[in-house]
Amino acid sequence: IWSIVYTYSQNKYQITISEFTAEKFEDIPLYFCFDVINTSTKGIRIKKIELIKNGEMLNDLQFEPTKRLVFYYPNPSNSPLYSKPFKTESFLAPQSSKSYKYHLNEIPDSIRICAD
Repeated sequence: IWSIVYTYSQNKYQITISEFTAEKFEDIPLYFCFDVINTSTKGIRIKKIELIKNGEMLNDLQFEPTKRLVFYYPNPSNSPLYSKPFKTESFLAPQSSKSYKYHLNEIPDSIRICAD
């Protein structure tokens, strides 16, 4: 019985979504960020991520910052100026994570992740 339980637990996939942030900065659309974490012992291929509000899919606004804003937020990695939406399939190794950042008009009420 122990081997059955162990095999089941090792073959179980689990994804956690955490580190939600939704911030509104002056002259910048709503900045929505989250992390997808593979908490399982096997790698997972993320095929699709959908942000949903009232049954409708939300898309990144593809915000283009002005030169003034770029000057004000000089560090791109910590800047709310640049989105980093899901674009193509990606592989998450066991116990690893990936961050996604979007510019949106509103906060989604759910996030749907399709994975293999």
